[in-house]
Amino acid sequence: MTPTEIKAKAQAIRDREEIYNLDLHKRILKAWRILRPKMWANLKENGTAEDLALVLQVAMWNAVDQYEKAGMPPTDARELAEREWLMMEPENEPEPINLNP
Repeated sequence: MTPTEIKAKAQAIRDREEIYNLDLHKRILKAWRILRPKMWANLKENGTAEDLALVLQVAMWNAVDQYEKAGMPPTDARELAEREWLMMEPENEPEPINLNP
């Protein structure tokens, strides 16, 4: 998604007055700042961090609903949707430690 598309989607969500979780929104932004510094710098530079966090959170909640309708338990549905949509894991996986010098 381009910055323009992200901003447009976020504005559409705001226009619909769609409800989202403010605590989760803050947690997403904090995770990106700490775990994804390259992405965070890019989002801050183009002014889309807040908007992308909103757009992805709404997408995550939609995925949770779909997974639950398909029969997945609520906790599993949320965990899977968070992993798929919120990008809260580190940008680069740490190098494995070699225990055999």
